[in-house]
Amino acid sequence: MKKLLFLSLVVLGLSGNLTAQIQSRIVEGPIPYEAFSYHLPKTVFKVRVTIRTTHEEPGIYARYSERLLGISDIVTTERVNNELASVELDTYTLPDPKRVFYIQAAAPQVSKRRASDTQVPELNLQFTSEGILRAVNMDLSLTESCSGKASKQETKISCPENANDNSASSAASIHTHDMQLSGSSIRMAELAAKKVFELRDTRLSLLQGELSTMPQDGASLEKMLTELNRMEAHYTELFTGSRRQSIRTEVLEYTPEKIPSYEILFRFSSQKGIVDKEDLSGYPVHFLVHNPGTDAISQQKDSISGKKGETSQQTCALYYYHPNRIDISLLKGQTVLFKDNFVIAQFGDLMQLPASEQLMLELDPETGAIVRIKNR
Repeated sequence: MKKLLFLSLVVLGLSGNLTAQIQSRIVEGPIPYEAFSYHLPKTVFKVRVTIRTTHEEPGIYARYSERLLGISDIVTTERVNNELASVELDTYTLPDPKRVFYIQAAAPQVSKRRASDTQVPELNLQFTSEGILRAVNMDLSLTESCSGKASKQETKISCPENANDNSASSAASIHTHDMQLSGSSIRMAELAAKKVFELRDTRLSLLQGELSTMPQDGASLEKMLTELNRMEAHYTELFTGSRRQSIRTEVLEYTPEKIPSYEILFRFSSQKGIVDKEDLSGYPVHFLVHNPGTDAISQQKDSISGKKGETSQQTCALYYYHPNRIDISLLKGQTVLFKDNFVIAQFGDLMQLPASEQLMLELDPETGAIVRIKNR
Protein backbone atom coordinates (compact mmCIF):
# COMPACT_ATOMS: atom_id res chain seq x y z
CA MET A 1 0.00 0.00 0.00
CA LYS A 2 1.33 3.37 -1.03
CA LYS A 3 2.77 5.30 1.83
CA LEU A 4 1.73 8.97 2.01
CA LEU A 5 3.49 11.88 3.60
CA PHE A 6 1.13 14.38 5.17
CA LEU A 7 2.48 17.92 5.14
CA SER A 8 0.66 21.01 6.35
CA LEU A 9 1.53 24.53 5.31
CA VAL A 10 0.04 27.34 7.44
CA VAL A 11 -0.38 30.53 5.45
CA LEU A 12 -1.78 33.96 6.26
CA GLY A 13 -4.87 35.47 4.67
CA LEU A 14 -7.34 38.29 5.20
CA SER A 15 -11.00 38.06 6.15
CA GLY A 16 -13.92 38.80 3.84
CA ASN A 17 -12.92 39.17 0.22
CA LEU A 18 -9.23 39.21 1.03
CA THR A 19 -8.80 35.47 1.61
CA ALA A 20 -5.38 34.09 0.62
CA GLN A 21 -5.18 32.40 -2.78
CA ILE A 22 -3.33 29.15 -3.48
CA GLN A 23 -0.76 29.59 -6.24
CA SER A 24 1.74 27.33 -7.99
CA ARG A 25 4.89 28.47 -9.73
CA ILE A 26 7.66 26.83 -11.68
CA VAL A 27 10.83 26.25 -9.67
CA GLU A 28 13.41 28.52 -11.27
CA GLY A 29 15.65 29.08 -8.26
CA PRO A 30 15.44 28.87 -4.47
CA ILE A 31 11.99 27.95 -3.17
CA PRO A 32 10.43 30.68 -1.00
CA TYR A 33 10.09 30.14 2.71
CA GLU A 34 6.72 28.68 3.75
CA ALA A 35 6.29 26.95 0.38
CA PHE A 36 6.47 23.32 -0.65
CA SER A 37 7.69 21.88 -3.93
CA TYR A 38 5.90 19.09 -5.75
CA HIS A 39 6.61 16.94 -8.77
CA LEU A 40 4.42 15.60 -11.50
CA PRO A 41 5.04 11.93 -12.31
CA LYS A 42 7.26 10.39 -14.95
CA THR A 43 6.53 6.93 -16.36
CA VAL A 44 9.32 4.34 -16.47
CA PHE A 45 8.97 1.03 -18.32
CA LYS A 46 10.14 -2.22 -16.81
CA VAL A 47 10.83 -4.74 -19.59
CA ARG A 48 10.98 -8.42 -18.64
CA VAL A 49 12.76 -10.51 -21.24
CA THR A 50 12.41 -14.29 -20.92
CA ILE A 51 15.27 -16.21 -22.56
CA ARG A 52 15.31 -19.91 -23.40
CA THR A 53 18.82 -21.38 -23.49
CA THR A 54 19.61 -24.72 -25.12
CA HIS A 55 22.95 -26.34 -24.27
CA GLU A 56 24.05 -29.20 -26.53
CA GLU A 57 26.93 -31.45 -25.52
CA PRO A 58 28.21 -34.45 -27.55
CA GLY A 59 28.41 -37.90 -25.97
CA ILE A 60 31.80 -39.43 -25.19
CA TYR A 61 31.00 -42.42 -27.45
CA ALA A 62 29.43 -40.39 -30.25
CA ARG A 63 31.61 -41.97 -32.96
CA TYR A 64 30.28 -45.44 -32.08
CA SER A 65 26.62 -44.41 -31.97
CA GLU A 66 25.51 -45.64 -35.39
CA ARG A 67 27.66 -48.76 -35.27
CA LEU A 68 26.55 -50.01 -31.83
CA LEU A 69 23.03 -48.55 -31.44
CA GLY A 70 22.05 -47.71 -35.00
CA ILE A 71 21.46 -44.04 -34.12
CA SER A 72 22.65 -41.33 -36.52
CA ASP A 73 20.80 -38.28 -35.16
CA ILE A 74 23.32 -37.22 -32.54
CA VAL A 75 24.97 -34.12 -31.13
CA THR A 76 28.42 -33.79 -32.66
CA THR A 77 29.67 -30.46 -31.29
CA GLU A 78 29.15 -28.50 -28.09
CA ARG A 79 26.85 -25.54 -28.70
CA VAL A 80 24.86 -22.99 -26.71
CA ASN A 81 21.85 -21.32 -28.31
CA ASN A 82 19.72 -18.53 -26.82
CA GLU A 83 16.33 -17.43 -28.09
CA LEU A 84 13.74 -14.90 -26.98
CA ALA A 85 10.84 -16.76 -25.40
CA SER A 86 8.68 -13.76 -24.44
CA VAL A 87 8.75 -10.04 -23.65
CA GLU A 88 6.49 -8.33 -21.08
CA LEU A 89 6.15 -4.66 -20.14
CA ASP A 90 5.09 -3.02 -16.91
CA THR A 91 5.29 0.58 -15.68
CA TYR A 92 5.95 2.52 -12.51
CA THR A 93 6.31 6.22 -11.81
CA LEU A 94 9.01 8.48 -10.44
CA PRO A 95 9.10 12.24 -9.82
CA ASP A 96 9.89 14.07 -13.04
CA PRO A 97 12.85 16.46 -12.49
CA LYS A 98 11.59 18.56 -15.42
CA ARG A 99 8.15 18.99 -13.88
CA VAL A 100 8.80 20.48 -10.43
CA PHE A 101 6.78 23.37 -8.98
CA TYR A 102 6.21 25.02 -5.63
CA ILE A 103 2.88 25.88 -4.04
CA GLN A 104 2.07 28.61 -1.54
CA ALA A 105 -0.74 30.93 -0.51
CA ALA A 106 -0.39 34.51 -1.62
CA ALA A 107 -2.19 37.18 0.44
CA PRO A 108 -3.40 40.37 -1.30
CA GLN A 109 -1.46 43.54 -0.67
CA VAL A 110 -3.28 46.21 1.43
CA SER A 111 -2.10 49.51 2.88
CA LYS A 112 -3.47 48.91 6.36
CA ARG A 113 -4.31 45.78 8.25
CA ARG A 114 -5.47 45.13 11.77
CA ALA A 115 -4.59 41.99 13.70
CA SER A 116 -8.30 41.20 14.00
CA ASP A 117 -8.60 41.03 10.20
CA THR A 118 -6.16 38.13 9.95
CA GLN A 119 -7.27 34.51 9.77
CA VAL A 120 -5.14 31.38 9.39
CA PRO A 121 -6.51 28.90 6.83
CA GLU A 122 -4.73 25.52 6.57
CA LEU A 123 -3.27 24.15 3.35
CA ASN A 124 -2.92 20.35 3.49
CA LEU A 125 -0.71 18.78 0.86
CA GLN A 126 -0.40 15.02 0.55
CA PHE A 127 2.50 13.44 -1.30
CA THR A 128 3.54 9.95 -2.24
CA SER A 129 6.72 8.72 -0.57
CA GLU A 130 8.60 9.69 -3.75
CA GLY A 131 7.44 13.34 -3.66
CA ILE A 132 4.64 13.24 -6.25
CA LEU A 133 1.68 15.43 -5.27
CA ARG A 134 -1.35 13.30 -4.40
CA ALA A 135 -3.96 15.67 -2.93
CA VAL A 136 -4.63 19.25 -1.85
CA ASN A 137 -6.95 19.88 1.12
CA MET A 138 -8.43 16.40 0.78
CA ASP A 139 -7.93 13.55 3.24
CA LEU A 140 -7.07 10.29 1.43
CA SER A 141 -6.23 8.27 4.54
CA LEU A 142 -9.57 6.43 4.38
CA THR A 143 -9.54 5.87 0.62
CA GLU A 144 -5.88 5.06 0.18
CA SER A 145 -5.25 2.20 -2.23
CA CYS A 146 -2.47 0.47 -4.11
CA SER A 147 -3.29 2.20 -7.38
CA GLY A 148 0.11 3.90 -7.55
CA LYS A 149 3.09 1.93 -8.78
CA ALA A 150 5.91 4.19 -7.66
CA SER A 151 6.56 2.14 -4.55
CA LYS A 152 5.70 -1.18 -6.14
CA GLN A 153 8.21 -3.88 -5.37
CA GLU A 154 9.87 -5.56 -8.29
CA THR A 155 8.09 -8.78 -9.23
CA LYS A 156 10.45 -11.64 -9.81
CA ILE A 157 9.19 -14.28 -12.22
CA SER A 158 9.91 -17.81 -11.12
CA CYS A 159 10.97 -19.74 -14.18
CA PRO A 160 11.54 -23.50 -14.36
CA GLU A 161 15.05 -24.58 -15.15
CA ASN A 162 15.54 -27.93 -16.81
CA ALA A 163 19.11 -28.24 -15.65
CA ASN A 164 21.05 -31.47 -15.50
CA ASP A 165 20.14 -33.54 -12.46
CA ASN A 166 22.80 -35.00 -10.21
CA SER A 167 22.54 -38.48 -11.67
CA ALA A 168 23.50 -37.21 -15.11
CA SER A 169 26.15 -34.68 -14.13
CA SER A 170 29.03 -36.98 -14.98
CA ALA A 171 29.38 -39.82 -17.47
CA ALA A 172 31.66 -41.62 -15.04
CA SER A 173 28.83 -41.91 -12.54
CA ILE A 174 27.02 -44.50 -14.70
CA HIS A 175 30.05 -46.53 -15.77
CA THR A 176 29.96 -50.07 -14.41
CA HIS A 177 32.96 -51.80 -12.88
CA ASP A 178 33.49 -53.86 -16.06
CA MET A 179 33.42 -50.70 -18.19
CA GLN A 180 36.09 -49.03 -16.06
CA LEU A 181 38.36 -52.09 -16.30
CA SER A 182 37.89 -52.60 -20.04
CA GLY A 183 41.02 -50.62 -20.97
CA SER A 184 39.82 -49.14 -24.30
CA SER A 185 37.15 -46.70 -25.41
CA ILE A 186 35.66 -49.10 -27.95
CA ARG A 187 35.28 -51.79 -25.30
CA MET A 188 33.71 -49.31 -22.90
CA ALA A 189 31.31 -48.24 -25.65
CA GLU A 190 30.37 -51.87 -26.34
CA LEU A 191 29.61 -52.46 -22.65
CA ALA A 192 27.55 -49.24 -22.48
CA ALA A 193 25.57 -50.31 -25.55
CA LYS A 194 25.04 -53.75 -23.98
CA LYS A 195 23.67 -52.02 -20.88
CA VAL A 196 21.18 -50.11 -23.03
CA PHE A 197 19.86 -53.37 -24.52
CA GLU A 198 19.70 -55.03 -21.09
CA LEU A 199 17.58 -52.19 -19.74
CA ARG A 200 15.27 -52.43 -22.73
CA ASP A 201 14.88 -56.19 -22.23
CA THR A 202 14.13 -55.70 -18.54
CA ARG A 203 11.46 -53.10 -19.32
CA LEU A 204 9.85 -55.39 -21.89
CA SER A 205 9.81 -58.31 -19.42
CA LEU A 206 8.29 -56.04 -16.78
CA LEU A 207 5.53 -54.94 -19.11
CA GLN A 208 4.80 -58.53 -20.16
CA GLY A 209 4.78 -59.74 -16.55
CA GLU A 210 7.68 -62.15 -17.10
CA LEU A 211 10.00 -60.98 -14.30
CA SER A 212 10.60 -63.41 -11.49
CA THR A 213 9.72 -60.70 -8.98
CA MET A 214 6.90 -58.45 -10.13
CA PRO A 215 5.82 -55.24 -8.36
CA GLN A 216 2.89 -55.62 -5.99
CA ASP A 217 0.82 -52.65 -7.18
CA GLY A 218 0.47 -50.09 -9.95
CA ALA A 219 2.45 -47.41 -8.12
CA SER A 220 5.44 -49.72 -7.73
CA LEU A 221 5.20 -50.71 -11.39
CA GLU A 222 5.20 -47.07 -12.47
CA LYS A 223 8.19 -46.31 -10.25
CA MET A 224 10.21 -49.18 -11.74
CA LEU A 225 9.36 -48.14 -15.31
CA THR A 226 10.38 -44.56 -14.56
CA GLU A 227 13.75 -45.67 -13.18
CA LEU A 228 14.41 -47.99 -16.15
CA ASN A 229 13.62 -45.18 -18.60
CA ARG A 230 15.89 -42.79 -16.69
CA MET A 231 18.82 -45.21 -16.72
CA GLU A 232 18.38 -46.01 -20.41
CA ALA A 233 18.32 -42.29 -21.25
CA HIS A 234 21.57 -41.71 -19.37
CA TYR A 235 23.40 -44.58 -21.09
CA THR A 236 22.01 -43.58 -24.47
CA GLU A 237 23.27 -40.01 -23.98
CA LEU A 238 26.81 -41.41 -23.83
CA PHE A 239 26.33 -41.95 -27.57
CA THR A 240 23.77 -39.39 -28.73
CA GLY A 241 24.85 -36.50 -26.51
CA SER A 242 22.54 -34.30 -24.45
CA ARG A 243 20.28 -31.31 -25.04
CA ARG A 244 19.40 -29.33 -21.91
CA GLN A 245 17.13 -26.31 -21.73
CA SER A 246 16.89 -23.61 -19.12
CA ILE A 247 14.75 -20.49 -18.87
CA ARG A 248 15.72 -17.22 -17.22
CA THR A 249 14.26 -13.72 -17.05
CA GLU A 250 16.23 -10.49 -17.26
CA VAL A 251 14.75 -7.08 -16.39
CA LEU A 252 15.57 -3.85 -18.23
CA GLU A 253 14.30 -0.34 -17.57
CA TYR A 254 13.58 2.32 -20.16
CA THR A 255 12.23 5.87 -19.86
CA PRO A 256 10.86 7.36 -23.11
CA GLU A 257 11.80 11.01 -23.46
CA LYS A 258 10.22 12.02 -26.77
CA ILE A 259 7.47 11.11 -29.17
CA PRO A 260 7.73 9.75 -31.76
CA SER A 261 10.92 7.80 -31.04
CA TYR A 262 12.54 4.62 -32.33
CA GLU A 263 15.51 3.56 -30.23
CA ILE A 264 17.49 0.39 -29.63
CA LEU A 265 16.51 -1.04 -26.25
CA PHE A 266 19.04 -3.89 -26.36
CA ARG A 267 20.74 -6.31 -28.71
CA PHE A 268 20.29 -10.06 -28.57
CA SER A 269 22.89 -12.68 -29.47
CA SER A 270 22.11 -16.36 -29.94
CA GLN A 271 25.44 -17.18 -28.24
CA LYS A 272 25.44 -14.60 -25.40
CA GLY A 273 21.80 -13.64 -24.88
CA ILE A 274 21.22 -9.94 -24.08
CA VAL A 275 24.25 -7.82 -24.97
CA ASP A 276 25.00 -4.10 -24.89
CA LYS A 277 23.40 -1.81 -27.45
CA GLU A 278 26.85 -1.17 -28.95
CA ASP A 279 27.68 -4.89 -29.34
CA LEU A 280 27.09 -5.65 -33.01
CA SER A 281 27.27 -9.41 -32.42
CA GLY A 282 23.55 -9.28 -31.57
CA TYR A 283 20.54 -8.13 -33.56
CA PRO A 284 18.73 -4.99 -32.28
CA VAL A 285 15.40 -4.94 -30.46
CA HIS A 286 13.81 -1.49 -30.87
CA PHE A 287 11.48 0.39 -28.52
CA LEU A 288 8.96 2.29 -30.63
CA VAL A 289 6.93 5.15 -29.14
CA HIS A 290 4.24 6.48 -31.44
CA ASN A 291 0.92 8.26 -31.33
CA PRO A 292 -0.83 7.80 -34.67
CA GLY A 293 -3.60 10.21 -33.73
CA THR A 294 -1.33 13.17 -32.94
CA ASP A 295 2.28 12.90 -34.10
CA ALA A 296 3.31 15.90 -32.04
CA ILE A 297 1.70 16.30 -28.64
CA SER A 298 2.24 19.97 -27.92
CA GLN A 299 5.48 19.62 -29.89
CA GLN A 300 6.56 17.03 -27.30
CA LYS A 301 7.13 19.57 -24.52
CA ASP A 302 10.71 18.35 -24.14
CA SER A 303 11.22 20.55 -21.11
CA ILE A 304 9.48 23.31 -19.22
CA SER A 305 12.32 25.72 -19.86
CA GLY A 306 10.92 26.69 -23.26
CA LYS A 307 7.73 28.03 -21.64
CA LYS A 308 9.07 29.48 -18.42
CA GLY A 309 8.66 33.08 -19.44
CA GLU A 310 5.11 32.61 -20.71
CA THR A 311 3.85 30.33 -17.93
CA SER A 312 5.46 32.09 -14.97
CA GLN A 313 3.44 35.26 -15.75
CA GLN A 314 0.13 33.44 -15.33
CA THR A 315 -1.64 33.00 -12.00
CA CYS A 316 -2.02 29.27 -11.51
CA ALA A 317 -3.30 27.30 -8.52
CA LEU A 318 -1.95 23.94 -9.64
CA TYR A 319 -0.25 22.25 -12.56
CA TYR A 320 -1.52 18.85 -13.64
CA TYR A 321 -1.61 16.59 -16.70
CA HIS A 322 -4.34 15.79 -19.16
CA PRO A 323 -3.24 12.22 -20.01
CA ASN A 324 -2.83 10.81 -23.53
CA ARG A 325 -2.65 7.17 -24.58
CA ILE A 326 0.52 6.32 -26.48
CA ASP A 327 1.26 3.26 -28.64
CA ILE A 328 4.27 1.21 -27.53
CA SER A 329 5.89 -1.57 -29.59
CA LEU A 330 8.95 -3.77 -29.24
CA LEU A 331 10.29 -4.79 -32.63
CA LYS A 332 12.81 -7.35 -33.80
CA GLY A 333 13.27 -6.21 -37.36
CA GLN A 334 9.76 -6.47 -38.84
CA THR A 335 8.62 -8.91 -36.14
CA VAL A 336 6.42 -7.39 -33.42
CA LEU A 337 7.42 -8.85 -30.05
CA PHE A 338 5.04 -6.68 -28.03
CA LYS A 339 2.41 -4.05 -28.78
CA ASP A 340 0.01 -2.16 -26.52
CA ASN A 341 -0.95 1.37 -25.52
CA PHE A 342 -0.15 3.07 -22.24
CA VAL A 343 -0.81 6.34 -20.47
CA ILE A 344 2.69 7.84 -20.19
CA ALA A 345 2.67 10.68 -17.71
CA GLN A 346 5.40 12.84 -19.28
CA PHE A 347 3.57 12.87 -22.62
CA GLY A 348 0.37 14.30 -21.14
CA ASP A 349 -0.74 17.87 -21.86
CA LEU A 350 0.43 20.22 -19.10
CA MET A 351 -2.65 22.00 -17.73
CA GLN A 352 -3.28 24.76 -15.18
CA LEU A 353 -6.01 25.37 -12.62
CA PRO A 354 -6.74 29.04 -11.96
CA ALA A 355 -5.60 30.43 -8.62
CA SER A 356 -8.21 29.84 -5.94
CA GLU A 357 -8.68 29.84 -2.19
CA GLN A 358 -11.20 26.98 -2.51
CA LEU A 359 -8.86 24.36 -4.00
CA MET A 360 -9.71 20.76 -2.99
CA LEU A 361 -8.63 17.94 -5.29
CA GLU A 362 -7.08 14.51 -5.65
CA LEU A 363 -4.45 13.65 -8.29
CA ASP A 364 -3.55 10.31 -9.84
CA PRO A 365 0.12 9.71 -8.89
CA GLU A 366 0.61 7.53 -11.99
CA THR A 367 -0.61 10.00 -14.61
CA GLY A 368 -0.70 13.41 -12.88
CA ALA A 369 -4.38 13.77 -13.87
CA ILE A 370 -7.16 15.10 -11.65
CA VAL A 371 -9.18 12.26 -10.11
CA ARG A 372 -11.75 14.44 -8.36
CA ILE A 373 -12.17 18.08 -7.47
CA LYS A 374 -14.71 19.94 -5.34
CA ASN A 375 -15.28 23.23 -3.57
CA ARG A 376 -14.79 23.64 0.16
